[in-house]
Amino acid sequence: NDFNSARTTTITPSASGTYTISCTLYNHGDNDPIVTKTKTVTVNTVPAIPVLTSATPAAICLGSSADVKATSSGNIIQWYTVNTGGINIGTSNSNANFLVTPSATTTYYAEAKIAATSCVSTSRSSVLVTVSPNSAA
Repeated sequence: NDFNSARTTTITPSASGTYTISCTLYNHGDNDPIVTKTKTVTVNTVPAIPVLTSATPAAICLGSSADVKATSSGNIIQWYTVNTGGINIGTSNSNANFLVTPSATTTYYAEAKIAATSCVSTSRSSVLVTVSPNSAA
């Protein structure tokens, strides 16, 4: 084997926790190690996907506001207008209202985040706010 080039191994832990990874380099044909390198890696828990998403009221007139809410116990809720990626439009505590004033019917997406680790949920939950145009007087 040619050990003059980098070698990569992927390790996929099955649970959160602290893991120690070791790599030992040997001379060809020799069982005596030349060097051992050790690295400790912490794998953090991923928060629960938000549930119980709601909008109050779910239907509003143009120019009005609604409160959207999602629950992921003990976590922060980050709000988006896209299902993946995008820009965070604000945050709320779990099970707390987040005020929105959409200019058109909009689906809001809730993502859970653990504040201490910045780990986020694997997907987002959605809630729809329907906007009706104001009637002419």
